[in-house]
Amino acid sequence: MKSSNPYAAPESDAAKVASVSGLLMRSVLTIIGLMVLLGIAGGLLGMLMGFAIPEYYRTMFPLAAERSSFSPVQVGLGLGATQGAGVGLLIGCVSVLAVSFLRTRGIRLSAGDQFGNK
Repeated sequence: MKSSNPYAAPESDAAKVASVSGLLMRSVLTIIGLMVLLGIAGGLLGMLMGFAIPEYYRTMFPLAAERSSFSPVQVGLGLGATQGAGVGLLIGCVSVLAVSFLRTRGIRLSAGDQFGNK
């Protein structure tokens, strides 16, 4: 954001690099955090489904269900964690892109001002 003071010193290149690297780190951590959080939630939900209604996974995977080693709880854990992490990746990327888009448009986001109004 430009200062209205004509005598203000210009922002140094080091400050710009630190600002961009901090923003990049925060974006990556947001995406990874959402992937982990939703992956755990999906895995737990899948395990619950495998435990409560094991016939669901047996119906979805009939060839695998014929094996004696087939475990609906393990299938639910794997599928739920994978799908949860995928949804976390999608939501994380969309949220980072939305915040980046708003920042490039000069719209300020703060805790008290949720819609960028001044």
